[in-house]
Amino acid sequence: MPRSGTGSPTPTRWCRCGLGKAGNPRRTGSRRWKQLARSQRKAEAKNRRVVKLAGNRAARLAAEFMVANHVSLAVIGNPTGIEKKASGRVQNRRTARWARTHQRDALCYRLEELGIQTAFTEERGKSSVCPTCGAKAAKRAAASSVPSSLVTSPTTATSRARKTWSPR
Repeated sequence: MPRSGTGSPTPTRWCRCGLGKAGNPRRTGSRRWKQLARSQRKAEAKNRRVVKLAGNRAARLAAEFMVANHVSLAVIGNPTGIEKKASGRVQNRRTARWARTHQRDALCYRLEELGIQTAFTEERGKSSVCPTCGAKAAKRAAASSVPSSLVTSPTTATSRARKTWSPR
């Protein structure tokens, strides 16, 4: 029984279940599919190990730096609610795959080994507050509050230059 729309004059061989061609790598249960799935799982496991190792190395370097600089208290930002925020399908997947909890736990473990205390703080709004005096940063002016006579675009500037310059 040939498949319609394949453009092949010879009939294709079908598997016993009748759902697809035998040997199709995209068919679940075929040997090729099992090989592909196995190699993909191996590659993903290797990637997870590499990321975990990098997190542990970064935690060790940070802990060594803190010991060298005689730090007694490490304040770590805690991004609470980041995984519950609805930011769209792609961004939600990125935050879910982010290994933030492992990195935080590895750092806390290293610091605890060395006798350095850790404290968690809320991250929201910290970039707009001065760490030394505690003053809030000034808000940026909206585009509508700037007079239109002061705003020039690159095309406006070049057209003005063409009008004023004349080759003689």
